Amino acid sequence: MPYDADIAAIYDLYFGPREPEADLWARLAGPAATHLLEPMVGTGEVALLLAERGYCVMGVDLSAPMLEVAEGRVRSAGPEVAERVKLIEGDISRVVLPLDHFDLAYVSHGSWHLLAEYRMRIEALQAVRRSLRPGGKLAMELFPPLKASGQSEPRAFRPFRPAPAGLDVVKTSWMERDAVGQVLRIHEVLRVNGRESENDLFLQLLAPGQVEAECRKAGFGSVELYGGFDLKPYADGDPMMLTVATA
Repeated sequence: MPYDADIAAIYDLYFGPREPEADLWARLAGPAATHLLEPMVGTGEVALLLAERGYCVMGVDLSAPMLEVAEGRVRSAGPEVAERVKLIEGDISRVVLPLDHFDLAYVSHGSWHLLAEYRMRIEALQAVRRSLRPGGKLAMELFPPLKASGQSEPRAFRPFRPAPAGLDVVKTSWMERDAVGQVLRIHEVLRVNGRESENDLFLQLLAPGQVEAECRKAGFGSVELYGGFDLKPYADGDPMMLTVATA
């Protein structure tokens, strides 16, 4: 689901440092890697961190407002870094990607869960698989399956990072958990300088066996699941389900 301009403008304020993610993707790519693909690039923060390390990064996203933020970030990075980043607006399963090209494709912070339908996920996986060189990897930071249904109380959050001068930002959010359908709904009310906008995210969570089966259906070979950035094998109760599939 594409984000609107209000959310895109303050999106990064609600993240902590992104360097650990860039460290992880660089580690999984391996020392000889040169070309990376971010299928849901968003505002491009992680892509820019990797480009600053010398990687060539292609980023794809459906959201024009998010890509506008990313393009501004690329312009500010200077020509040497900017020439290593290519941004494309579109559906990852529909855009034209180079074949057998990328060393690593990576998806941060559960963005893959926005692909609600099985067909959408398989088509996206197949497109990524075709774009990876033999032995290349797809790494996805996924959320673990829901244990129980229920609804959380609304909570107001100030940004995790300092907001730009003159910008007063508060986000109120609550979650509805459907453990039967494995759907997590996140409802957000964003207030920027007193003006409110609302946003609903519907995330389709996946069981470990389902993730593995879908990756293999799309043509990947080995599929490994880890419980965190330390790359320890995934176990029930871990805070994330980091999936690494090899082409």
